[in-house]
Amino acid sequence: MNGFFSGYINLLKTAMGSGILTFPSIFSTYGVVPAFILTLFSACFSASGLLLYMFCSKKYDRSSSISMLCSENFPKLKFLVDFGIFIKCFGVGTSYLIIIRQLLPNVLQPVFGSNLLTQANSSTAIYLAIIASVCYFRNL
Repeated sequence: MNGFFSGYINLLKTAMGSGILTFPSIFSTYGVVPAFILTLFSACFSASGLLLYMFCSKKYDRSSSISMLCSENFPKLKFLVDFGIFIKCFGVGTSYLIIIRQLLPNVLQPVFGSNLLTQANSSTAIYLAIIASVCYFRNL
């Protein structure tokens, strides 16, 4: 149960990142029934992937990664799996940037007024400079 709970928390953190901000727009765009069906469909895929990863981590070492599991079972597909993980991470990062670009000027305007800092491009560039420098720390 502990492994399932930690997996649940990790999935919840991932979904709450940028998804919680855009989730209401799915309902307003497509309606309640299609959005609910899409949500259930996505939840089933997420849960099955999590269960598959839990079973594989029980069979192999607990610190095993998806890349290591793929190289053990499908060595020729390792590049494809690594590329898929790269695309997923790139998409998550891009979605964060899109949301930050839309929301950050509205947050900064009451503090700084209308100037260069409150324009979308400059505030996003400043945010990227701060986050990029934090990303290079070995231990946070």
